[in-house]
Amino acid sequence: MKRTILLIGKTGQLGSELLRSLPRFGEVIAPDRNELDLRDPETIRLVMRDVKPQLVINAAAYTAVDAAEN
Repeated sequence: MKRTILLIGKTGQLGSELLRSLPRFGEVIAPDRNELDLRDPETIRLVMRDVKPQLVINAAAYTAVDAAEN
């Protein structure tokens, strides 16, 4: 049985490399920002219930450095 891996942040530098290398370890589910908004707890709950991952990898990052100070 293949393990289900939920990859968050697939479009960043780290996430894109993980998206290429993780399939040998299981089925990779990698929703985009429209499907999984990390600012919305209900969206996170729905994705977790739907995907039922055995492993979650969060490679998402907030990259607006100047805005982060505010």
